Amino acid sequence: MDEMNNLPILIVEDEPDVQEVLVELLRLRNFSAHVSYNANEALTYLAKNTCHCAILDLSLPDVDGLSLFRTMRSTPSTAHIECVMITGFDSSVIRKNAKDAGCSAFLSKPIRERELLGHIEHIMTNISK
Repeated sequence: MDEMNNLPILIVEDEPDVQEVLVELLRLRNFSAHVSYNANEALTYLAKNTCHCAILDLSLPDVDGLSLFRTMRSTPSTAHIECVMITGFDSSVIRKNAKDAGCSAFLSKPIRERELLGHIEHIMTNISK
């Protein structure tokens, strides 16, 4: 899994405090991260860089995270990226939509560290197989 740790995990989150927590959690597990504030920044980054996993906030300033993920899945160069969707607005409908779109996990804020890291490590381990 160590070679996978060299590829950053994309974090798309508009709240600086949440960005900081997510980056630190990943750093403590030896993962690197790239942070984008919104969907447009994320897509610009992905046009020039590679990653295998993204943590997407559902509520972004420009486009919702689910729409961003659908765009990523419909683009050949980013279709392989696994997604952990996070939100402060949990509902069974949103969960179902995220699952139907192909999200690997759906987590409600406040994020439980072990749960998030468990999903990330599972995704990254499966990628390296």
